[in-house]
Parts: sequence; structure tokens; C-alpha cells
Amino acid sequence: MFKMLFRNHEDEVLEWFKLELNRLTQEKQESHQRCAAEIIAGLIRGSKYWNYSKTQALWDFLCPVLRNAFGNITNETIGDWGTCMATASESRDPNRLHWLLELLMEEPIREEEGSFAETSRLYVLQGGLSQQEWRVAELNKRLMSYLQPYLTHSYQNVRDRIGSVVTNIFLQDIYIPGVNPTHSPRKKDFMENVIPKLEILKDDKVSLIEGDDRKEILRLFKTVCQILSGLLTRSPNGATPEMFGFLPVLCANESFDIDPELSRDCVMCLSSMSQASLSAECVEIALITVEQISSSPSWKSRATCLDFFQCLAFNNMFVIATKKEWVDRTVNVVLKLLKDERLEVREKAAKVFGGLLHCDFVPKEDFFALMNGFLKNSRKDVSRKKREIIDPKHLQSSILERHCGVLGLCAFVNAHPYDVPDYLPDILVTLGIHIHDPQPISGSVRKTLSDFKRTHHETWHEHKEKFTEDQLLMLTDLLVSPSYYA
Repeated sequence: MFKMLFRNHEDEVLEWFKLELNRLTQEKQESHQRCAAEIIAGLIRGSKYWNYSKTQALWDFLCPVLRNAFGNITNETIGDWGTCMATASESRDPNRLHWLLELLMEEPIREEEGSFAETSRLYVLQGGLSQQEWRVAELNKRLMSYLQPYLTHSYQNVRDRIGSVVTNIFLQDIYIPGVNPTHSPRKKDFMENVIPKLEILKDDKVSLIEGDDRKEILRLFKTVCQILSGLLTRSPNGATPEMFGFLPVLCANESFDIDPELSRDCVMCLSSMSQASLSAECVEIALITVEQISSSPSWKSRATCLDFFQCLAFNNMFVIATKKEWVDRTVNVVLKLLKDERLEVREKAAKVFGGLLHCDFVPKEDFFALMNGFLKNSRKDVSRKKREIIDPKHLQSSILERHCGVLGLCAFVNAHPYDVPDYLPDILVTLGIHIHDPQPISGSVRKTLSDFKRTHHETWHEHKEKFTEDQLLMLTDLLVSPSYYA
């Protein structure tokens, strides 16, 4: 209604609204501010075809009114003013709205006014600029330069809003083959500037930093995590090569017990990155980065990397499968971690390997070679009779190698939860031999056999036809608990 009124009658009716707008913007009641926001949005939209002199006079009046309104924003009306600016700016030539855009750019962060005032100004600014998209590259550059020193702001709500604004800026950095790049700020430049500052978090040395420096680094990392999560979920390009430079830092801090908030941000960012669609260039960078993390001295980083890599490989399986080299490198990373000295890492690697087998990701020509290798490892001697004369380190190495073989065989069993291929009965019988091995070997075998019984119980009358009588007898002894009264 207000748009049509000002479009049809131009500034003839504006005088009737001036006193009322001044009064409404000085009030802090929700109804008054909402009314003022609706009138101003309609006024700006309706003045689209006014001549220059009328438009100049309008903004001479409107700029002080808007400054006054932004100073009186409350928690209930922040959304109204954000909608007002977004509506006023939508599908409009920024040259005809330069008064409004310059007004929004006037020092959105003023530390003397408190965090809510800063957040509200940033929100209103975001509403106005986001509708302009690629048209305001110069303003985006100015805003990015202005916001960078505040990425470590002491208030979380301000950092969250800054992260959202920066995400909107980088959404214009879209790669289209054969098209000139955007004039807006580039993600690559920002990330190349930030990554060196976060390198210390990669090696678990943050505890060595004291005082304000430590707080600033952690705050910067939290803001970057939010920016990455926003870009990964909202950008049409998904993940880009430079984003994987943060992966070692994310994996190292995913289980940061001292700061649960930081751990949550890392989990959110890793989740978004693992579900992103990858280009061929990104697949190569991702594999290189994962291979580096798989050799990290921190077992928590290696374990987190496995969880991430599992989701990433399954979401981009068809891209990875286009090159045998990528398939081999993916399998080799998992097999390498299957021999890890840490039990938690080995068990996760076995789970990931079972998933790869289940999806037929492992090439057929390597299938039985891997199985035979695991059978050979599972026969590694860890006899109790020789413990007194065997070096403890050698014994531990033998148990690790044998456990690796058993976990590999368990992965073959877990890869078939609803069927029994021809080679599976022999593997089950082999696993039964290890049920009394030292821990953790026996524990892995018992869990695998228990899962097999659970998943094949309903159709066992069909599956048991694949077993010989001797195999069935041995399997029954393993799967059926002895009766107390037997």
C-alpha cells in the first residue's frame, strides 16, 4: 500500500508522514517500530522513478531518521528492520540507492554501544547488501577490510554475526569455467591469510600459549569454522581446494575437551565438509590432506580423519571411482590405519573398510588378494607358551599384526549383513579359531559373530544352505550360548 501511494503521488504526500516517522522511530515499542519499518520500506520502493531532485530531498530527510531508528532497535524489532532493508534493496540498482548503502556502511561495529547494538547494525547491513549480490563488489571489499580486525571480537554474538556477513560476501566468489572471476573478495585470499595464524592449533600446542593470545587464536578459529560451515552449506561450488587447508586443524581440535564450544564448531564444520560435492581438483587435494593426517602423531586426529574420510568417500564415490589411482589411494589410507598402534583407530578403520567392501568400492582384482593377506596376518603366532622368551615389544607387534588380520576378516563379514557369499563360511570358521585369542582380538571376533547372528537371524533357514555340516556345527557352538542345565 505504501509503495503504491508514494509511486503514484510521489512526494506530494511525504510531508504528511515526516512528523509521524520521526515520532515512530524515537519509540522503542515493537508496534511503533514495525509501522515505521513498513512505511520506510514502501517509501524507498515507491521512489524508484522519482527525479533526482526529489530523490535527493527524500534521502536528506530519511538518513537522519534511519540513524535514529537503528539506534533504537530492540530484540523484538531487529528482524523487522532487517526485512525493511532487504525489501528496500531487493532488485534495485545500487547507484540509485547509494545513500542507503553508504548509511548502512557507517561504522556498524561501535564497541562503546555494546554487543547488541553492534549485532543489530550488522544484521541490518547484511539484509541490505545481501540483496545486491554481485552488484556491490566495491562495498564488499570495503566491508571485508573493515571486518577482518574484528574476527576475534570478544563477544560471541558479534562474532557469529560477523561470520554470517563474511559468508554472504564470499557467496559471490563462484567459479564458472570460461567466465571471468568476481571482483568481490576471494575465499582463497582470505584463507591463505588465516591458515598460518591457526597452524599452532594443528600440533596441540595451544596449551603452551598464555593469556590474551590464546583467547584470540581460539576466537579466530571459531569464527572461521562458522564461515566455512556457511560456505559449505550455501555456496553452489561446495568445497573448494583451499578449504582443505583447515582440515588438519579441524581434526586436531574435534575432541578439544577444554572448550566444548570449539569442539562442537569443529564437528559442525567437518560434517559440512564431508558432505560437500567435490570436483576432480578437490578430490586430489582432499586425498593429499587425508594422507598427511593419517601420519599425524595424534591418534585423535587420525581417528577423526577416518570418520571424516568415510563420509567424504561415500558422498563422492562416483567421482573417486573415475580414476583407479584415487580408488587405490583411498583403500591404502584405510589399510594403513587398520595397522595403527591405537586400538580405537584400528576399529574405526575396520568399520570404514567394511563399508567400502559393502559398496563394491574395492576393485575385484584386489579383492581376494586383500583377503589372503588378512588370512596370513591372522596366523601370526602369539602363543602363550613362548611369552617368557619373546621380547615384549615383539609380542606386542605380533598381537597388533594378528589383530589387523582379524579386523580385516571381520570387515569382510560386516560387509554382508543380509547375504552370505560363497567365501564367507570359510572366513567365519577362521574367525572362530581366534575367539580365545588375547584381547583385543577375541573381543573383535565376538562382536563380529554377534552382529552376524543378529543380521542373519530372520533368514537363517536360507543362509545355512551355504555351510557344510562341519561348518554349521562349529558355527552353532560359537553362536549359541551353552545352557546352564546342559
